Amino acid sequence: MPPVIQGDPTSSGLSCEQIGQIVIDNSTGCAYVATDDGEGGCRWELDRVNSSQECLDALRVCLVPGDGTTDWSATGVTTGEGTLTGPATPLGWNKGGTFGCVDGELTLSFTHVDPSATANGMFGLSCTDTNTNWNTIAHAFYLYQFGTNYYYRIYENGAYQSVFGTHAAGDSFEITRTAAGVVEYKVNGSVVHTSANPIACDCVVFDSSIYRNSQIESIQLCGDRNS
Repeated sequence: MPPVIQGDPTSSGLSCEQIGQIVIDNSTGCAYVATDDGEGGCRWELDRVNSSQECLDALRVCLVPGDGTTDWSATGVTTGEGTLTGPATPLGWNKGGTFGCVDGELTLSFTHVDPSATANGMFGLSCTDTNTNWNTIAHAFYLYQFGTNYYYRIYENGAYQSVFGTHAAGDSFEITRTAAGVVEYKVNGSVVHTSANPIACDCVVFDSSIYRNSQIESIQLCGDRNS
């Protein structure tokens, strides 16, 4: 049985003695394990295996940008509560918005809106978002219009993943990271691609880049709180 403590070791200053050491915060039911900090020492991380369900449930959060509690950081686009809209001009992959920071098992979900005009936009997840470039989004759906039809493709850090399909305005899109760390892409609830590339960070953000017109709504990013 791991030793029981009072308080969170990540903020209480409790030193870890060896990698793999586990302690349990008696006040929350959360367990923590000592892991390698990459600098010759160790640090505390949440141990989901030994944590109580009450602890895990308390960590879950669903972020909706623009709802008054989660702010957009945007360039050249129009934002609202759970919505992101690109302008018709100027053309170029120099517009987008970002928000959030979640960890653990997570899901980004959104719905495509008919822009009534030719549209091109990429929407997905990254470990950081420092620009509006499309080729720096770690895992993304590329939504675009050709003629009167809508299509999607999947790109990861600018590399096309050879996944192509059609969709309609109002269809839903999801990118998830499972408890096992596997990244999946879903369209209307069905898996269309399983990535070979993990999201290897503990602060995952919404990342986007718009060329023109593209609009999505009902944007939500759910995962574990990251403070």
